[in-house]
Amino acid sequence: MTSNFGQQGPETAAKKLIGKMMIYGNTHAKILEAEGYPPMKKKRGVYHAILRMKPGDVYVPEFRNSLLLIIVVNGGRILIRSVEVGGAVVKGPGRVTKALGMTQTRARGSAHWIGGDTFEVRFSNNLK
Repeated sequence: MTSNFGQQGPETAAKKLIGKMMIYGNTHAKILEAEGYPPMKKKRGVYHAILRMKPGDVYVPEFRNSLLLIIVVNGGRILIRSVEVGGAVVKGPGRVTKALGMTQTRARGSAHWIGGDTFEVRFSNNLK
């Protein structure tokens, strides 16, 4: 992501993602809904890995039999809730990851702005 994007609070950063284009592999998705969440209070559970991540990092945890797409920002995290892929609106965090072709739980990577209003999600490794 851009150097200042991840430094914004989660609510502000989530609003700025609306309308942006996200690329994962060969799939292009326009973000329709993103929700910002404050820092976590628990040091255990599905989001524990986020505590060790830096702004701009991406994490895909499994929660209630669905994979979620989380972008880490300063002071919290953003959940991608709805996108448009190939002209179809996809609603629901678990459906978003399916539409993007994300299948690996606990995948970890980063988001990179590649120009204009477009960023690419790249995974570097998996947590085990």
